[in-house]
Amino acid sequence: MEKIIYIPVVITIFLALSCFVSVHKRIKEKKYKIASVPFFIAIIGMIGAGICNAFTILSSSADEGIWVPILFFAFALLCWCLMIAYLNCMIRYDDRGFEAKYFFGYKHKGRYTDVEGVRSTSNNYRVYFKGHSVSVDKLGGGSEFIEELRRQYKRRRGVGVEVSPFYRAGWDPMNGNLENPWLYFVIYAFLAVLTAAIFGLILYSMNAKTDISELEVRNATFSEYKIDGEDLILYSNEYEMPFEIDYYKSYGEVFSEPQSFCDGKSYELYVTEGSYFYFIYSMTDKENIEFITIKSQHQVYVKNNIIPAYIMGVFCVGCFVFAIMGIIVARNPDKFSIKVKRMFYKDYVWR
Repeated sequence: MEKIIYIPVVITIFLALSCFVSVHKRIKEKKYKIASVPFFIAIIGMIGAGICNAFTILSSSADEGIWVPILFFAFALLCWCLMIAYLNCMIRYDDRGFEAKYFFGYKHKGRYTDVEGVRSTSNNYRVYFKGHSVSVDKLGGGSEFIEELRRQYKRRRGVGVEVSPFYRAGWDPMNGNLENPWLYFVIYAFLAVLTAAIFGLILYSMNAKTDISELEVRNATFSEYKIDGEDLILYSNEYEMPFEIDYYKSYGEVFSEPQSFCDGKSYELYVTEGSYFYFIYSMTDKENIEFITIKSQHQVYVKNNIIPAYIMGVFCVGCFVFAIMGIIVARNPDKFSIKVKRMFYKDYVWR
């Protein structure tokens, strides 16, 4: 688990390096003009992903509830989307034609006479050509590209290319009711899948049983203790790191006097090693008196995390329902009242 948690860091570093390599190539590009998502979007994604990854690792190392690192990881995913948005599509163009290059390696080339029409929205343009379409951000050189497209198209054909917010080509997932249909469709679909995944992980973590073969055995005699909120920290001169019992009061009267564990007795412990503590899953003394068992540890964990898990679960279900309803309402706006529509979209979005 500790190794898996660093995978998002590796992915973030890879995406960040890809962004810097890409912007370097674009700066060096002399032959073509460039239109793409602005680089500051990638910068926001890098900073956000870095912060979220740090909190993901820290919350995981601190043995917080499973939803805490999952929540930060979800935000890191959103930040990855910003970096991928910058990398995903770049348009290179000159007076002869244009080429759309994508993050996953494929390209679409076109001449200005291949353009069938341009759909203009408040944030971007979508250019349709040869059965393909490509989105161009207005803030990233898109307006300059469209002006060049208009100029070259008219010079070659003698008439202007159709640029309209009502231009349609191909299947529209929102039945033509939104200014930017694919943006909302992707956002809602991503939100639905993400929240379903988070909810599934929460259910898995609440029902997962600890395998004793995955735990390490330690024999320790404690010399002092410290209470940190709901956790009991026990120190042993035999080990550099202390031992931690989460939610120690939930185990009952046996832990009502923590100082009794510092009386020179030796304890057999089943633990996992964290960054700062050994986390105790089972605790037995030499007389085979069980203070903590793996079963009781799991019960205490569930008892103290069930309410936050339910809250997070309800939030996830709400987001999933909101996403599905967003798509349904957008595809069939005539069937819903204006109040329902305003729950999902702002006024200016609707036709």
